[in-house]
This record gives sequence, C-alpha cells and structure tokens, in this order.
Amino acid sequence: MGRLSEARGEEALALAADLIGILGELADDRELLSELREGMTAGEAAARLLRSHGGAVLRLLALDDGISPEEEGARLSAASVPSRLAALLKDPGFGALFGSAAAENGGNGSSAA
Repeated sequence: MGRLSEARGEEALALAADLIGILGELADDRELLSELREGMTAGEAAARLLRSHGGAVLRLLALDDGISPEEEGARLSAASVPSRLAALLKDPGFGALFGSAAAENGGNGSSAA
C-alpha cells in the first residue's frame, strides 16, 4: 500500500477515518463477507469487489494515492486495477481493518458509515 501504510500521526488518523467509511460500506455486503470467510482468494475477492463495489474501490485506491476519486479514475487502466486491489487485500493491516469493520457491523447489513 502507498499512503495508507506510510501515513503517521494526524494524517494517519484522518486517513483511517476515511478508510473506515469505505470498509463499512464493503462490510455491508453480507454475501461478500461470507465468501471471504469461505476462503475466497485475493484475486477472486478483487474481481468481486470491482463488479459489485466499483465506486468504493475507486475511493479506496484514490485514498491510498492521496488524490481525488476523479483523478484516480482518469489515470487508472484496466490492467493496473486488479493488481493494486489484490495488493491491498493481501496487506495484513488492511485485512485486519476489513475484518474489524465486519465484526463491528455484525454482518447485519447496517454500518456506522
């Protein structure tokens, strides 16, 4: 990960607040959470996220790059998105945050985001 893993101090807190909102949106997808628990690979999860949650993925990648979602969309290519998303999904810190958002949500379809 880029900016998300490198930020420190107040910047890290601000990024974490934005990230939790995105993760809360993804954690609302009970089917996705179930598939992840059943052993979905990072590649399968990336494809599923792109199909079902493209807007959240765009905001996530933009947050990691420190640019707006519009700027991120203008510079993305179909070839770069899957590998970038898979790298985020494999990052232990990101995985722990996603699991935390899902646990807080309780898988009941509501989030604090």
